[in-house]
Amino acid sequence: MALIFVVVICSFAMLKLLKYFFNIAVVHAYLRQKVTNTVGSSCSMLILIPVIREQSVIGNTLLHFLSMNLKDIELYIAIAGTTREKKQENVLSTREVVEKWISEQSFEDKNIQDIFFCEADELQGDRATQLNYAVEYFKDKYPLKNLDYIGVYDADSLPSAETLQEVNRIFSKNENIVACQQPVHFVRAANRMAFEGKNPILVANALYQTTWTVIRELPSWIKYAKTSKDELFNENIYLIGHGEFLRLETYQKFKFPEFEITDGIQLGYRLGMSNKKISPLKEFCNDDVPQEIGQLINQHKRWFGGCMNLYGAYKWSHAHFKTKAFVQLLDGYWSQICWAFASLAMIISLFLSVINEYTILSLVLIGIIVVYSYVVPIISHLILSDRIEVRVRDWLTLPLAIALKGIGPNWFMLEKLLKGKVVFKKVER
Repeated sequence: MALIFVVVICSFAMLKLLKYFFNIAVVHAYLRQKVTNTVGSSCSMLILIPVIREQSVIGNTLLHFLSMNLKDIELYIAIAGTTREKKQENVLSTREVVEKWISEQSFEDKNIQDIFFCEADELQGDRATQLNYAVEYFKDKYPLKNLDYIGVYDADSLPSAETLQEVNRIFSKNENIVACQQPVHFVRAANRMAFEGKNPILVANALYQTTWTVIRELPSWIKYAKTSKDELFNENIYLIGHGEFLRLETYQKFKFPEFEITDGIQLGYRLGMSNKKISPLKEFCNDDVPQEIGQLINQHKRWFGGCMNLYGAYKWSHAHFKTKAFVQLLDGYWSQICWAFASLAMIISLFLSVINEYTILSLVLIGIIVVYSYVVPIISHLILSDRIEVRVRDWLTLPLAIALKGIGPNWFMLEKLLKGKVVFKKVER
C-alpha cells in the first residue's frame, strides 16, 4: 500500500513539473513578443481604489496617478471608502487624509479629469460593496458621461501610464476581450526585505509568489486569450482583485461579486465559466508580501477561502449565460486539493520511501523537491526583466516557504469543520 501511494504521488508530481516547464515556455514566448506602440482609440476610464485604514499609503498613490502622462485617456480616480473604517483618536481617517490631499492639489494642465472620495454607508458589507457603490456614485456625479472601462487597484499599487494605454489598445483591437488582468511580481519586495535582513522564509515566500505568477497565473491568461470565441477554456482561471479591468458593459452584467471572501477570484471564476475572454497585460505590477509569518498564513487562509466557492460560480454562469464549464470546475477543485495537501503528500511519501528503503523512489522524490523548489523558481525569475538580489539563505529556505503555504488552507478547513464559520483578518500595511 505504501509503495502504491509513493508511486502515485511521484507520478502526479512529475506530471505537474512537466506542465510548469511548459507554462514557463509559454510565458517566455509571450514576454519576447514585441509590444506595439500604437495608441488605442480615445476612451474614458474609471480607476477604483478600495480603502479601509490606508491613510499611510494613499497619498503617494494619488500623487503617482496625478503625475501620469496619458494619451487619449480621460482618467477618473474614485477612492472607494466605507463607514466600516472606525475613527481612531488622534489619527486621521483615510477619508480625512484623501480629502485634505485633494484640497491641496491643482488639476490644471493634468491629464487626469477628477479624483474624488466616496464612502459606502454600511456596516456589513465588503470590498465589493465599496467598489459597486463607487461606480454608482460616479454615475450620479457624471450622469452624462459615457464611461468605457473600469479598473481596480489596491491603495499601494502604482501602475504605469503604459499599462493603462495597453488596456485601451487591447480593448480597442479585440472586441472578444472583455477583461484584462495585470500580472504581479514580488521581486522588489524580495530584494528590499533581503536588504533589511528580514526572516529568510518571508523573502522565500516573495520568491515563490513570483514563481506562481509565472507557472500558473500568467500562462492561464495567455492561453485563455488565444482560445476561439465559442471555445470553453479547460483550466480553472481567476482574477486577482487588483490590476483588473472590465469593459463597462461587462461590469454591468457581472459587477463585483458582493459578500465573497475575495471578489476578484470569484469575478474571474464567473468570467471564465461564462466564456468571457480575459487578456493579460505585458507589464508586471510590483506588489508587496506579508512581513510576518502569521500574516503569511492568514493570507493563504483568506486566499484559499476565496477560491472555495467554485460551485457557486458554476451555478451563476449557467444561470446567466447557459454555459456548463464542468472541466473548469473540476480543475479548480484539483487546484485546491494540491494547494492544501501537495506539500504534506510529498513529505509523507519521502518518509515512507526512506523507512521502507525504496532507494530509487527516495532519490526521485528528492529530485522532484529540488527541481520544484530551486530550478523552477530560478528559471521563472530569469525570464523576467527585474533582477533578484537576495541572500543565499533566502533561496535555501524555499522548501520551507512552499510547505508553509499549506498551513492556511488546512487552518481554513479545520476552523470551518469545528466552528462552522471562518474568521478572516485583513493584512495591514
